[in-house]
Amino acid sequence: MAFSKPPVGAAFTFDIGVRALEAQSRRVDAIDTKAAVVLAVDGVLAGFFLNRPVASPHPPIWLALLAGTALLVSAITAVLSLWTRKYSTAPQFAAITPMMDNEESYLKWRFLGNIEEAEVANDVKLRRKVRFLTYALSSLLVEIILIGGYLIVSLLK
Repeated sequence: MAFSKPPVGAAFTFDIGVRALEAQSRRVDAIDTKAAVVLAVDGVLAGFFLNRPVASPHPPIWLALLAGTALLVSAITAVLSLWTRKYSTAPQFAAITPMMDNEESYLKWRFLGNIEEAEVANDVKLRRKVRFLTYALSSLLVEIILIGGYLIVSLLK
């Protein structure tokens, strides 16, 4: 097939784009790990808070409601951060297969736009994951302050 010659830097640009997609994938894994830890801490705090020792007095209703709400918000947003979504890994195998008789440099140039689209689409999803993780961590901090403060005050009495 006679195609125009790709620009000299197309292969290099393609490789940089692939590395950016790999970096996004590593970032997804790191965010998922943090969200799983937040969810585990939420579970421990829920068990600790709901299974009060006999010597500990019952918390005031307002404190239980605030801590319970923070616990729910933290757990829900951690789960939303973990929610499975499809991430783009362009170019797709099915798109390249019909063009496999072309030069590698031409194929990299041809699919360079797909790499950019995938990176932009993944970035939107990553921002959403980070936002949910931030909410989960903030709510976890509120939980810890409320429950920890209550326990310290009840121990000092």
